[in-house]
Amino acid sequence: MPHRPLIKTITIQDENVRIDKYIRQLYSHVPYALIQKMLRKGEIKVNSKKVNAKHRLESGQEVRIPPAIINCTDTSQKKVGVHLSEIHIEKLKQSIIYKNNDFIILNKESGLSVQGGSKTYKHLDGMLHYLKFDMENAPKLVHRLDKDTSGLLILARTTHAARQLRELFFHKKIQKTYLALTQGCPLPKNGNIKNKLLKIKKQDKEYVACDENGKWAETDYKTIDNASNKAALLALSPMTGRTHQIRVHCAGLNCPIIGDKKYNQDHYDDTKLMLHAYRLQFTFHGKPYTFIAPPPQYFTDEINKFGLNYENKITF
Repeated sequence: MPHRPLIKTITIQDENVRIDKYIRQLYSHVPYALIQKMLRKGEIKVNSKKVNAKHRLESGQEVRIPPAIINCTDTSQKKVGVHLSEIHIEKLKQSIIYKNNDFIILNKESGLSVQGGSKTYKHLDGMLHYLKFDMENAPKLVHRLDKDTSGLLILARTTHAARQLRELFFHKKIQKTYLALTQGCPLPKNGNIKNKLLKIKKQDKEYVACDENGKWAETDYKTIDNASNKAALLALSPMTGRTHQIRVHCAGLNCPIIGDKKYNQDHYDDTKLMLHAYRLQFTFHGKPYTFIAPPPQYFTDEINKFGLNYENKITF
């Protein structure tokens, strides 16, 4: 094991990244508490000087990484899910539908959390080091999907690309289209929902509710097929990216999403959430991109039960 510190020179790709996040990109298995400890003790240095976790890096700076970080084999690796079998690594890689030098487009499966949290030990963020390919660093998350939502997710392969993609999201220049199978059919069948959403706690569980003290949320929706008043297949395009936005907006139309265990009182525990991130459209470096991921088999099976069809009907 190395007993000497490692000196890394910052390139333009990692410019303006916080030092704590930079270390985590290099050593995703290392507990954040250890990184904080090494920063407090001055073991992690930038240009031979002690810095705090908020220090933002500049191109050309030299970062000293101590042996305690380099040699860390903490068992908390299991908590963040960094250890995957060869079969699961291959499955993760097969979920990629597109890759270039700037970003990866991944088709996330339902049930996989994007980020870790309390009692969430298996999450995509902890697996990203398996998707380095020819890059030195793991790709970065630039947006999220709910754990039980399947579909398209963008990963930035460089810090520069991450900054550009976040700008596109901020200026609403990335169009997202979701498919949702709802219980009941909305009236009117097509429309726009705009209200304020606020996170609340109810019986020690976190929910999102319409509330004047919340943040504006807006969603366009179209009914692309329906089975009378029993069920409807909706295409939804969120203008904002609030937590549980589409799920709450569908429930607000008196058409909760089938399988939604939070906002559909008639849900069945064995039914998966019928919400899928179907299409992404954006322009990057002057080139237009459109990506489509068909719904997973369980979603298609449920659509077929009602005799519904979405193909060639989505006009957003």
